[in-house]
Order: sequence, then C-alpha cells, then structure tokens
Amino acid sequence: MDDFKGIKEAVKSAKRITILTQSNLNRDISGAVLALFFSLKNIDKIVNIPFLPKAPESIFSFKERSPQKTFLISFKKNISEVYYEKKGEKVNLYIAPKEGEISLEDFSFKTVPFSQGQTLPSAEDQEAPADLLIALGLENFQDVEKAAEKNPELSLPQIKIINIGRSGLNQKYADFNLVKKDNSLSRICAYFLKNLGLVNEKSASSLLYGFLDGAKEDSYQRSLPFLSWLAKEKADFSLWTDNEYRELLSEIFKKMEISENGSFFSVSLTEKDFEKTKTSPKSLGAVIKEIKDAVNVPSFLFLWEERGQSSPKKIAGVFYSENEDIVEKSEKELKGKRRGKGVLFTSPVADLGQAKKEILNIISRQS
Repeated sequence: MDDFKGIKEAVKSAKRITILTQSNLNRDISGAVLALFFSLKNIDKIVNIPFLPKAPESIFSFKERSPQKTFLISFKKNISEVYYEKKGEKVNLYIAPKEGEISLEDFSFKTVPFSQGQTLPSAEDQEAPADLLIALGLENFQDVEKAAEKNPELSLPQIKIINIGRSGLNQKYADFNLVKKDNSLSRICAYFLKNLGLVNEKSASSLLYGFLDGAKEDSYQRSLPFLSWLAKEKADFSLWTDNEYRELLSEIFKKMEISENGSFFSVSLTEKDFEKTKTSPKSLGAVIKEIKDAVNVPSFLFLWEERGQSSPKKIAGVFYSENEDIVEKSEKELKGKRRGKGVLFTSPVADLGQAKKEILNIISRQS
C-alpha cells in the first residue's frame, strides 16, 4: 500500500520543492511535470524545475496568477544582455550569453513569494536548499546524484525524496516510492495528486495533455474513467482539439456513464447541453470519431434531444458495437438505419430518461 500519510506530511512540511526528471522530454513527462508544478504552486510552495518543459501556451499561461507570486528564471552562465518585448498580453524575454549557447541545463524556473511593495528575493533565498525532491521517471539514485551536481539547491543525501516511476527496473531508492508498472507518468501523477487532494484546473489540463501522448496504447477500460474524471476536474479540452466542438467533447465525458467492465458507455444530451456548448446534434459525428480514434471502446450509445423548426422535441440516438450480430438484431428492434457498425434511430418515447431506459433494455436483450 502506498504511504500517502508520509507523502502528504513531506509535501505539507516542505517550503521549497524541486521536480527533477530526464532531459529528453515527451508529452507524457511534460504533462506530469506541469501537473505537479501547478498543483504545488497552488498551495504556495516554492517550486523549482531545472528546465522549462515544452508545452502548449494554453497550459503554460500564468495570466491568472495571484499578486503574491512571482516567477523566477535563474541562469548559470554569464549574460551579456537581457531584454523583453511586449505584444499585447504576450511578453517575450530575450537572453544573450557572453559566450557559447544556453542549454536546458543552464537555467531553472521557480515560483517565489513576492507581492507589490516588497523587495525581490535575495540571491541567498533564490539558491536556498530544497526541502523536498520529487524524482519523476528516474530509475536509480545515480541518476538523481548526476542531476544534483548541476543544481546547488539539491543537498543530497539530506533531502527527502519522493520517487515516482513507471518501470519495473526502478530501484525504489527514495524515502517514498510510488512506482506503478504499465502506467504513464501522467496517470501516476494523477493518482499521486488525487490522493493528496491537490488537483486543480491547470493540473488536470496538464494531465490531459500528457495522457493523450499514449492514449491509443492504453486500454479503454482504464482510459474512459480517467478522461471522465479529468473532465469533471475541468481539464481544458482545447488541448485535445481546437475545433468548435471541444466544449461538447468535455461535456460528453462529464455525463458519460460507464459499465462496470468498461466495455460500454452511454451519454444522454439535452437541448441545454448543446446551447451551453454552442453546438448542435450535427457536431456529434465529428465528436464520436474523435473519441473512437483516441479510445477504441467496442460499444456505446448516444442519445440526444432535438427538434425541427416546426416539429416537437424528439429523442434521436446512435448505437455502435463491434459485434455484428448485436448490431443486426438492434437495427430491427430499434427500427433504425444501419451505418457501418452503427444504428441511427429515433425513439418513440419523447422523454430522455425513459427513452434511455427502454433502449438499454433492448440492447441488453441482444447481448
């Protein structure tokens, strides 16, 4: 059993936390690092990342930061010139080294407590030792020691370490080890943050960004509940798609009801859902394709309210299954039209809840 009591106390008592991972980043690692950063920053920790992960501007936006926090970028090489340019709300920072080039290892990024009217943190404060190290995806202590040589705020072996890993090769070298095989780092960090009660909108968005890196490799039984949870935690689904139906996609995952074995889900959408997301039932074809491309679930049911300009409200739907026999039988029972492995139909019942109950009964009889 994971020692979350000890982990929670270590996080709570730490003032300065460093997040350390490998330098060759992918989306999964970036999403995990950023999720940790945003969650810890939200509880007023000074968080240091020895590099800036590569991520969409929509994640790495600090527009909503409170005036009590300032973001500090530190460089370990001599600089000949520093300047910035402002374009509307966007600010570009330019740094020119005296010699050579700047690499990721030459700078770090952290938050420091600061508000208007105060002086900036001193150089001593900026380089103060970290109280806690979160090692992300580092298999052994030698990797941590190697990274610590370049980061003066890491005082080994005195510092407490939380080791978050996904490989069976992980040597579980830390004070607290959270190692889960066959999981992405984003998913393990979601488990970590959820158990500590630290998830917020930005960390949920970061986890979604990281999850999408290997979504097709994951099983639908695990992916569907995870995506539904992220939607309920207000993850930004523009990281999934920038199309106009992204809010509808989020709403679908919020309202998704998943069977116990995860092999079937149903979604019921009202007219208000379409109004809220500024979409229409015409958007559902593209949304369903997006979901199937990311999570290849073998069976699902969509129901929605719709009405014509002069016609009363009706309940329309689509049932999809990889099982040819079930699709053929359901087509007859639902009196619908076949579209590949799906059946389009209209319910004789105008109430969404009652229609769902009756149609699920029809489908279950065919299984």
